[in-house]
Amino acid sequence: MGIIGVGIDLHHLPRLLRFPSAQKLALKILHPNELAHFQVARSQYNFLSTRWAIKEAVYKACYPKQKLKWKQIEIWKIKDTKPYVTIHPPIQNTVIHISVSHDGDYVHAIAIAESLDTEDRKRDHNHACNDAAE
Repeated sequence: MGIIGVGIDLHHLPRLLRFPSAQKLALKILHPNELAHFQVARSQYNFLSTRWAIKEAVYKACYPKQKLKWKQIEIWKIKDTKPYVTIHPPIQNTVIHISVSHDGDYVHAIAIAESLDTEDRKRDHNHACNDAAE
């Protein structure tokens, strides 16, 4: 397994409040499966801010291997658990780990894209061994 990339994003909630319509922004950035959860969210702007930060972190972790669009990244969670990410269509042999934290008006997200490809593992191992030998 090898790390493809690490992405991080810090989002300030008042930045989203500048958008005149949470609904228009939701239609622009949310995967269709996320829209139903957005509609019943206690705070639609908090929901969007969290999704924005996670999606930005995922994009950064996957780039340049994959140039994702907003709606290709779906964030979901099982009640009272950490969030998970699904990419549509999936990036072959890749798993993405995410973590998100909230502090007042700030949302902090980190994503790690990991390759499950055995060729990537061999290349990373050989690279690490060559670096250690120097």
